[in-house]
Amino acid sequence: MSRVISLLTVFLFGIISSELEAQTIVSDKLTMEIAEKKGIENNPELQYLLKSIDANKAVQLQSGLISNPEFGLDVENIFGSGDLSGFSGSEITASLSQNFQLAGKVRKREKVAEIFSKKQINDLQ
Repeated sequence: MSRVISLLTVFLFGIISSELEAQTIVSDKLTMEIAEKKGIENNPELQYLLKSIDANKAVQLQSGLISNPEFGLDVENIFGSGDLSGFSGSEITASLSQNFQLAGKVRKREKVAEIFSKKQINDLQ
């Protein structure tokens, strides 16, 4: 009886191990694209270079955009005394400002950002 159980165990173990081996062979197929992706994902220097390139692209994009308008709100003389107590004597000033770049300054900023980006990439290599 124990001999039959031993043979059955060995037989089942052989079947299971060959099935697992067949599954790993199919799923471990390595292509050039997968190898390249894994190499980039697991190399900290390449990750740093990719992040630096992305940051430089963002700086170049931002340099070509106009600045955002700014809104300001100033409140003075709050909580006075006598007739001017509370908010009745307060002065409120609201302002809206926008910088306009003239004489091709946006294009010049873009050019400076492009030169700076190329210099940084060359320094990284």
